[in-house]
Amino acid sequence: MLGVARLRRLFLKPIDKPYRLSDGDGLYLEIRPSGAALWRYRYRLAGKENLFALGSFPAISVTEARALRDAARKLVAHGIHPAHQRKATRRKGANTGNDDTFAAAADKWLAGKREQWTARTYTQRQRLLQRDILPQLGRLPIELIGADQVRGVIEEIAVRAPGTATLARQCCTAILRMHLGGSQADLDFGQPPAKRRNTRSRRQRARLRAEQIPAFFEALERYRGQEETKIAIRLLWWTLLRPRIVLEAQWAEFDLSNAVWTVPARRISTAEPISIPLPRQSVEQLDALRSAADRSGYLLPNRHSANRPASHSIFIKAFATMGFTGRFSPDAIRKTGRVILATQIRPDELLVAGAATGTPQLRRAALQHWADYLDRLCHDADRELLPRRR
Repeated sequence: MLGVARLRRLFLKPIDKPYRLSDGDGLYLEIRPSGAALWRYRYRLAGKENLFALGSFPAISVTEARALRDAARKLVAHGIHPAHQRKATRRKGANTGNDDTFAAAADKWLAGKREQWTARTYTQRQRLLQRDILPQLGRLPIELIGADQVRGVIEEIAVRAPGTATLARQCCTAILRMHLGGSQADLDFGQPPAKRRNTRSRRQRARLRAEQIPAFFEALERYRGQEETKIAIRLLWWTLLRPRIVLEAQWAEFDLSNAVWTVPARRISTAEPISIPLPRQSVEQLDALRSAADRSGYLLPNRHSANRPASHSIFIKAFATMGFTGRFSPDAIRKTGRVILATQIRPDELLVAGAATGTPQLRRAALQHWADYLDRLCHDADRELLPRRR
């Protein structure tokens, strides 16, 4: 423990470089070459070390420094950074009533969004807050909530649901930004959990090698799901479009007599619609499927409502049944095709960013070449065994 007499003796000595004098429980005095002596409290919160400046000696005595340390320790025990409380006290005094809690701010934020959102979106955000966020942050004064508290909540959610964690991060950011009047200060919650996913998600995006493709189509042939699903998966291969575009496809977009699929601009975020030439193989199967698809305007209708497209989970479940969970995903089909085609076709004939480039003749020739290549590959190539199911 530090004593006043010892501190004064040390303080009068010449100092060549900074050093510390510890008083215990995280409190220490940092003595600098300039002669300044500064009280510091060192603590850990959310797994990270932090420093809290208490003031200078002798303006702050040993007894006063210890009292400040003890008060700071109590805040840390409740997950609050002492510096955040000091800032809050300066901004709004010591008012930490129920109206200033994170829960109150969340209610205000939801109320302001009710007219802007659909009922489904509002309910989703409300449940997310009540289930995952408010139990940990709701009762805390919003002025005292910092990045570490929010980050801790988000990381807990990310362990079981990375997508939900990203949404939770967005909600917390919006609530705090509303409270701060649009300021982005103290809103650094780190990288979104969705961008820090583990190697399993990277494996799902991994492409297939050419010699693995036949095994995929063999598994697709054996798949006992609906014929619409199987043809939609083949359409992913034939067109190399993103799964969402195929899932939302409507029969009105297809001109099978001219072998063209026109994707509306609203579905692909472009200024103009995109015309995708359809390979011969796709026209044959789509024509056969359409003759039996009189109950819905969608190529792949939702099983609960013919007026809506199927959800993305229909592809995920199909891939799981086929034995590719954790190894290959619908999104990776596009990457597989682009990598293989890059070795066979000129760049101006490839599909780029969901839209075709080059002349219509080149685009048609490129996609027909790709469909024929898949046929030859699956018919003639040496077969690699399907990955074992877990």
